[in-house]
Amino acid sequence: MNKKSSRLRRAGTACAVTLLVASNALGWGQEGHRVVATIAERHLTARARDRVRQILGSEGSLAAVSTWADEIRPSRPETAPWHYIDIPLDASAIDSARDCPNGDCLTAAITRFVAVLRDNASSPEVKNQALKFVVHFVADLHQPLHCADNHDRGGNETYVTFFGETANLHSVWDTLLIERIDPNPDSYAKRLDAALTDSNMSAYEEGTVADWVLESHAVAQKVAYGALPPGETSDLGIGYFRIAGPAIGLQLQKAGNRLAFLLNEALQ
Repeated sequence: MNKKSSRLRRAGTACAVTLLVASNALGWGQEGHRVVATIAERHLTARARDRVRQILGSEGSLAAVSTWADEIRPSRPETAPWHYIDIPLDASAIDSARDCPNGDCLTAAITRFVAVLRDNASSPEVKNQALKFVVHFVADLHQPLHCADNHDRGGNETYVTFFGETANLHSVWDTLLIERIDPNPDSYAKRLDAALTDSNMSAYEEGTVADWVLESHAVAQKVAYGALPPGETSDLGIGYFRIAGPAIGLQLQKAGNRLAFLLNEALQ
């Protein structure tokens, strides 16, 4: 199986039995995507907020459409590679030929769909789908295991025990850590947003999409994999949680702020 096809079945569910068999590749679980979209909505300009309402119509808010890109994947399998970028875990830079062949990866997808949002000639239907893809993919960009390739299908073949529950590393970062921190995405988003300051918001907005991907890749190196205890099947408990929990909060916070930044720029 080649590298790309091996990543088309990345798992993202908290059910222990399902976690240990192949399932569709997801980024954050529903909670994480809703957290990111909720934070972003709080920081849209008045102009961008009006444009979002026009584009989405009866579909409602960014949070309401935040998992649409996962929901359509069974019927649109060509979109699957757009959810991740396979940068080798030991690499320090993006190699487009290696990591994004034919423009089928996360960074290229975000760039394409932001351009659609900027284009006043785009049809309402095309712009609607572009917005929903951007909302989802900017969140996926900040899921560290969607930006690193450790030959384990994005952590799906790194089996762990998380507070006594059999899981894999991908599901821990998709869902289980977030549920342990706060199972209510709206309250978690409110807490993360309250911690944002003008200073760190400005800092988060610096750089490019590629720079943000490399930040997530570094979190995969140093935390997602780097903080794993030794052993063939790692037992992840409070020690890992104390390191990974704050890292996830920061990633979600950055994702929400950066999503708002991109939409404010594209929809002015």
